[in-house]
Amino acid sequence: MILDYQKMSRIKNGLGSHSKGMSISDIAHQLRMNRNSVAKYLELLLISGHVDIKITGISGIAVGI
Repeated sequence: MILDYQKMSRIKNGLGSHSKGMSISDIAHQLRMNRNSVAKYLELLLISGHVDIKITGISGIAVGI
């Protein structure tokens, strides 16, 4: 797997301006990226401790720094 650190920093910067977090679809829409790619990079950011995930509602996930 080839990592694109520029995309990871774009995701972190996009999340920084939203204090309550965003869903994966919202992030993908804002950054004009594929939702599956955003999910992959968010998983890597979660493992490395750069983001937190909070389950909201039945199918909602809020991701924040």
